[in-house]
Amino acid sequence: MTASCAAGSAAGAPTCGSRAWPGLRLPKINLQFAILAGADLSKCMLEGANLISADLYAANLQYVEAESADFYRADLRGAQLHGAKLRMANLREADLRPGGLNDRGDSQFRGKVQVTDLSEADLGESDLSEAKLSAAYASGVSARKAKMQGTELRATNLSGADLTGANLEDAHLHEANLSGAVLAHANLAHANFQEAILRGVSLEDVDLSAADLRDAQVGRRISDLGGDARNRIRAHERWVQSGGAEGARANLSRQQLRDVDFSGTNLSGADFTAADLRAANFNRAVLQFANFSEALLYEADFVYADLRGTNFRAASMIDVCLRRANLVPVALLDKYGKTTGKEWASSLAGADLSGADLTDADLRDVNLSGAKLDEARLTRADLRGADVEGARLQGADLAHAKLPDDKSNLH
Repeated sequence: MTASCAAGSAAGAPTCGSRAWPGLRLPKINLQFAILAGADLSKCMLEGANLISADLYAANLQYVEAESADFYRADLRGAQLHGAKLRMANLREADLRPGGLNDRGDSQFRGKVQVTDLSEADLGESDLSEAKLSAAYASGVSARKAKMQGTELRATNLSGADLTGANLEDAHLHEANLSGAVLAHANLAHANFQEAILRGVSLEDVDLSAADLRDAQVGRRISDLGGDARNRIRAHERWVQSGGAEGARANLSRQQLRDVDFSGTNLSGADFTAADLRAANFNRAVLQFANFSEALLYEADFVYADLRGTNFRAASMIDVCLRRANLVPVALLDKYGKTTGKEWASSLAGADLSGADLTDADLRDVNLSGAKLDEARLTRADLRGADVEGARLQGADLAHAKLPDDKSNLH
């Protein structure tokens, strides 16, 4: 099957007869100046394609294979590039900002505003110099050794991104979220990190000469905490490692733990009841059976966290990030390590998750009864078997989510 484009009315720019091309193999195709706004190019093979100045506004490019493709000055506003393979692609001066009604008058886009999604995309060794990515969603993106000189990344979500060896000289990262990102060996000279979130960031052997870090949120290390809280956490780590033979289970209820970096730690079974954990970083932490009931967790980061059997009942979790977090039930074992046939389910009952990011989260059989999920992002989340009775999901993004069999309670 082949695709064809004919000359359009806009200065001879080609326009394609079909907007649905998912899965097609189109290596080295010439689509320079093509009008492909809203087109479905998901899973297409576009290796080496010429897309210079192409109109890809709000196009679906998820899982596209476009290594070495040329997107110079392409319009990718609002495009969906989740999981795209873009190694060594040319995206110089491309526009990847959100798309909205004020940008286009096309009737098919009327009333639609969507953020460009680059999550989990592979941009290794690509050229994004002078590209516009303000407010893009690029959580978990891999951009190792990418050229990003002067790239506009204001308020971009780069949490968990791999930017090892990337050149970000003169890049604009004002208010960007880089929590849990890897920036080892990166060139950050003259970059603007004003008010950026840098909690849990790996900065091994980086060049920060003349970088602007005013008001950046770096976060506190466990070693920076007061003696009592620090000692309880260290004793808990020994308790976990020894299977309860040493140390003691941590009681951190009502503790002031704002901005603390817990990334990668094993705090399974810890008690955080009513603790202040605003903007805390739990990236890749192991928190099985932990208790966060009534905790204050605004803007906390649980990316890739193991939350099996964890209790968040009535917690305040506005704008929390639970991307790819695992909240499935835990099988209960007897004293001999054999399964009992019983499970302990995670609970988010009554929690306020307004604006939370639960992209790709595993929420199977989780108790979400009475939870507030207004404007939450649940893209590709697995909600099968979840209890959503009384849950509020006004304005929530459920694109490609796996929903419970009983959808009557989704409102």
